Amino acid sequence: PGTDIFLGLSAAGALTPEMVKGMADKPLILALANPEPEIRPEAAKAVLRLPIKQVVIPLDVTDTVKMDKALYDRVAHDPTKQTIITQLFKTLNGYGFDGKNGFETNPDYTTNIWDTLTLAYLMHPSFATQTVDEWVDVDTSFGANDGKSTGYTSSPPAGLQKMTIVKRFDNPSFFNFYVDLLTRPVPVTLPN
Repeated sequence: PGTDIFLGLSAAGALTPEMVKGMADKPLILALANPEPEIRPEAAKAVLRLPIKQVVIPLDVTDTVKMDKALYDRVAHDPTKQTIITQLFKTLNGYGFDGKNGFETNPDYTTNIWDTLTLAYLMHPSFATQTVDEWVDVDTSFGANDGKSTGYTSSPPAGLQKMTIVKRFDNPSFFNFYVDLLTRPVPVTLPN
């Protein structure tokens, strides 16, 4: 009860509507398990009807934020900013999780950083350069559309509330923020 953040990295269906109802007024829910997130479509449908402020950062926005070799090098190879964090970053991203495919072995390698983008928005909503307010619902019917979300600009299904949907992100500013956080001296001190 009263929890502000749910960070899910492992098990499908772990988060229930009852758990969300017990969270604080403005919870942050990061359901990140793949291929099936911690929150099932039925639970998401119920959460969308809760009277809490909600923000959606859809995949078509997060998919524009890929780490490429140039961004990787800004973190991993700046000789003046080497820390245990940059070393860990280089180990995980330079050679990949399999130890073979990463930025050090494949100059064309890219990877998504969806989760970091979402956390960055939480810290600085100004990274969102275009937002809209719409009602969003989730299809829970059995079939190809199960889990598909739909936005409504008018005449939404009963019980929904408007939420903020991020349409565009300031990628260059986000990348600068990302590099800055990863290359700060350890321990990290955040500005006020």
